[in-house]
Amino acid sequence: SQSESWIERMKENVMGSVEDGYEGSWLPHPEEQLFLDQLFAFMERHGAPIHKVPNLGFKKIDLFLMFSVVKRLGGYKKVTMERLWKVV
Repeated sequence: SQSESWIERMKENVMGSVEDGYEGSWLPHPEEQLFLDQLFAFMERHGAPIHKVPNLGFKKIDLFLMFSVVKRLGGYKKVTMERLWKVV
């Protein structure tokens, strides 16, 4: 569907990798690493530390991709008000 292809394009744009010089090695996109560091610190401060990658059913949730898509769609309030969570 059109929304799925948009999501795939968004993922390709957002989820770049950075080679660190070793064959087959991969580091997260710098913005992703900053986002995850801030998210983990926030959750820790609020007494809800993240100990493992969240999942929905048996699919792991890519938190940075989800954040990026929600931001691109106008933010949490807009996504919720316009019932766009299925698109996300």
